[in-house]
Amino acid sequence: MSNEWDRKPGEPSIWYGRFELYRLLGPGRSVDAAFRLDGEKVGGRAGASWWRNYRVWEWQARAEAWDVVERDRLRAKEEERRREARERRLYLLGQIREQSWAAILAANLAKLNELLPVLNADGTPVLNEDGSPVMMSSAENTGIARSVLGSLRLLFFDTLKGERLEMGEATDIVGSVAPPGLKTYISISPEDWDAKH
Repeated sequence: MSNEWDRKPGEPSIWYGRFELYRLLGPGRSVDAAFRLDGEKVGGRAGASWWRNYRVWEWQARAEAWDVVERDRLRAKEEERRREARERRLYLLGQIREQSWAAILAANLAKLNELLPVLNADGTPVLNEDGSPVMMSSAENTGIARSVLGSLRLLFFDTLKGERLEMGEATDIVGSVAPPGLKTYISISPEDWDAKH
């Protein structure tokens, strides 16, 4: 199947080449600009033979047909780029959501008042001279948890908001998706949390 901008039967090769110059100039094209490109004539203007071939071989209609197809191709390419970028953002948001939620669960909110062993960087317990594990008091544990949980909470909920925004959904998440324990933690100050626990 031929395109409107392909060489027409009987169209001289030299004029088809000149039409190609004209076509490839894009939507702001002009016969004079194609003329200058063809002969590298600075400031020159196309003569009667250029204008005659422009009309006879319907340069404007053919070039505009190419513009439409090219515009559609570029639009489709841009849509695909945007779709891929959105999928990548959703993937990253999902990874962050899962990791921040796992960290919140690992903090074990229900056991903040229990003594916990102090751990080395490799995850092994720090030991006293007698070989028993060094324990962290509930006050230390609560302080550490609170210092980390605030950031995790914000990260988790910002991630949920980001995902919902990408999906075109409402971003009010506290009342709709947060588990009951986390809803309480989010909605009260650290001082009120201490008073209740």
